[in-house]
Amino acid sequence: MSNVVAIRPNGGLTRKDPRRLDLFIKTVGKDLRGSEIDEAIEWCELYGANPFTKDIYFFVFDADDANKRRVVPVLGIGLYRKIAARTGDYRPD
Repeated sequence: MSNVVAIRPNGGLTRKDPRRLDLFIKTVGKDLRGSEIDEAIEWCELYGANPFTKDIYFFVFDADDANKRRVVPVLGIGLYRKIAARTGDYRPD
């Protein structure tokens, strides 16, 4: 069994759909700022993750302190299942 993860570049949030991108910024990513939004989109494109279906979450720590502020992406169990299904290693039983 290989440890290589097959990543599908489409299926999640991308820069190619400005309507969904604007919706992301106003709803799910409302706590993100500037480059953090770009980083979140990169994560979504990399994994083919859809933040609207809770494939990926973005937690902001120390939001009030600009020097300590950081965004941590957390992959949801649904995304792990999708990745496993893409690779053929998904065994739900």
